[in-house]
Amino acid sequence: MLIGNVSGTESIGGLIGGNNDKITVTNCYATGLVTSNDSNFAGGLIGRDTGSNITNCFFDKDTTGQLTGVQNSDNVNVTGCTTASMKMKSVFINAGWDFSTIWSIYETQSYPYLTSNHIEHSISYKNYDGSNITNLKNTIITTYAESAGFTLPVAVPNDDMVGYTFLGYWDSQLDSKNLSFTSGNQITKILETAYGDITVYARYTSDTFNQNVNGREAYIYAPSGVFPNSATATIKILQSGTSDYQALLDQLDNKDSSNIKIIEFDVFDKDGNKIQPNTFFGNATIGIELPESFSADNTSLLRIITGGTDIELTSKIVVDPLTGAKYIEGNTNHFSPYAIVDNSSKATETTGSNTAKTITNNTVNRGIGLYTGDRGVMTVFIVLIISIIVLILLVRYKRVK
Repeated sequence: MLIGNVSGTESIGGLIGGNNDKITVTNCYATGLVTSNDSNFAGGLIGRDTGSNITNCFFDKDTTGQLTGVQNSDNVNVTGCTTASMKMKSVFINAGWDFSTIWSIYETQSYPYLTSNHIEHSISYKNYDGSNITNLKNTIITTYAESAGFTLPVAVPNDDMVGYTFLGYWDSQLDSKNLSFTSGNQITKILETAYGDITVYARYTSDTFNQNVNGREAYIYAPSGVFPNSATATIKILQSGTSDYQALLDQLDNKDSSNIKIIEFDVFDKDGNKIQPNTFFGNATIGIELPESFSADNTSLLRIITGGTDIELTSKIVVDPLTGAKYIEGNTNHFSPYAIVDNSSKATETTGSNTAKTITNNTVNRGIGLYTGDRGVMTVFIVLIISIIVLILLVRYKRVK
């Protein structure tokens, strides 16, 4: 067999250039590109031959660039095949090749190679982020032989990424700072010149995800890779006064606002199982339309934690340029019930003694005393001024006496 490229002016072949002797050539093949200035003396296997006995030989029509196996010879048994056919054991077995002791092949993925040169190395398959693939499909070949050449399988190596678009294998993993799939080099084939153990990294992508409810009263958006292509979502806006609303309101740490809106976000895979964002590719964005009664400057976006402390998301206000509607928007790595709370609104609750307390900006008005926030600062300032004035008056009074 010969796998290298050859070029010259005349009598150029994939295995033999020119031959004037009557020789015997059997059970061999050539795959390298053949380039000659004179096409009449160029062949996929032999460039020019006189009277040799050539049997059960092959050349790759796709890679040699030749349609004729041997020029100027009639006594030949040379077959030109496509690359795909050259990687099928049956093609060579039908020609009498011995695959029990002499030849070996990775069916559909390599050309035949001599078993005596069968120095095997491992192929390790990892995910795009460098993590191990835990359930590697048993159809994936995990070794290769030196000098044989090996085409990596196109199939997804495991079922963990079902629903994603398989991009192939690369020679390096991705980090979260480079998601454009330009890092490293894509590998489709292990070359005949390769040696040693090899690790390849499977890469995937998916469509961007965008779903909303009630004419975009609430929405979810995610970039490519965060959710599989088959993902769906439900967005449920809970109505005040319902049992579902009240149950989540009871879990909310900040219940002191009269303006509270609660929304449940859920994302599902193709089998209906709830899934969370694949944060390696980024976070999902959720947006909730602000009712007119809410203050855009004082509304917060909270993830409701049952039995724990609610998490306030870093959020911003965005305005729809077409409708003028305002939304509070934040990034999240987890889907659960969320609430938007207008911290500037007032809520009145009745205590056991039927006395009322007014809550403003999360601060209870308890009459004279210290307050938190801007109002507390102002109160302290006023008390300080009054104290200074009283002190000055006392000093002057003593001097007058």
